[in-house]
Amino acid sequence: MALQKTFLLPDGHSSNYIRFNRVAVMDRTQRVAVIWFDLFKDAATAATLGAKPHVADAFRLVAADAAYDAWFSNAALAAATHDIVAQAYAAAKVLPLDWWNGHAPLADAVDV
Repeated sequence: MALQKTFLLPDGHSSNYIRFNRVAVMDRTQRVAVIWFDLFKDAATAATLGAKPHVADAFRLVAADAAYDAWFSNAALAAATHDIVAQAYAAAKVLPLDWWNGHAPLADAVDV
């Protein structure tokens, strides 16, 4: 499971494979989740044992308050037809991501 969308990086290289990295925070009391995604050059590179991402922690999803309730609350996870990682990918396609000026740069990413 991953997302695919091509990004041209400042160094002139392109990368197109976004993969879940980790849940950094999942605080049910404060109603906040922080999830990181890495950007790999391509699927083949990401599949290589020990491969390092082209951009580690390229995307940070912060879901707080109403966004947390909609995507990561106990009720949302119980209603979801998939696990928390799949839920994170789905949320990353809808919610704004840090460092992207309030945009959802993965909205048109393809599920792979």
